[in-house]
Amino acid sequence: MSSFCTGVFPDAGSRAKLTTKMIFKTRFRFIWLMLAVAITSLFSACGEKAKSNEEILQTSDEIFQERVNLPALYFTAKTHRRVEAPMSKGPHVDKGSKEICWPAFACQNPNCPSKGNAGEPFLFIVVDPTFVIKTDGTIGIDQSKMTKNETLGACPECLKKRNLRSESNKDKQRYANWVRPHVLPETAKRMKELNEEGKQNSNQNK
Repeated sequence: MSSFCTGVFPDAGSRAKLTTKMIFKTRFRFIWLMLAVAITSLFSACGEKAKSNEEILQTSDEIFQERVNLPALYFTAKTHRRVEAPMSKGPHVDKGSKEICWPAFACQNPNCPSKGNAGEPFLFIVVDPTFVIKTDGTIGIDQSKMTKNETLGACPECLKKRNLRSESNKDKQRYANWVRPHVLPETAKRMKELNEEGKQNSNQNK
């Protein structure tokens, strides 16, 4: 079974400049969306030709809708509750624990300190401190809790052995590339099947 860690970033001692804060905010707001986009792109056929047949178009739309709504893995930060929900859902409130569920990421670094004994990747989540649960049970944004951290989205276990001050940009990029959205086995299997269906639809219109 894969290890798990919560990556919570500490509060900053002072507020960053407006431009920096907006860049940070924008970068994190879409980190959960990357989960759906990255997985969909991984198994989708690129550059499909436009289809003139209405029935095929409908089928293609249904395939896309199923892709983005396939199950993805989420964890809550405090109780580490495992939750499966559509990958397009992003951070959301778990009805059982009343906590925010965060998309799971996997570190593919072959030398990650917390890599499983059987080779399974280390799983972790990235917690945005500005996400809060409102009184009505939905997620809200508290900008006063915004922080700045250059290690946003990095594997917390790999960070323990990295020297960010002396690390080259090439190494930084390599570590960044090792972090990927975690894909459930059943989701990966279904993605491949949907990809084949999409190719068949494309061939029928040639």
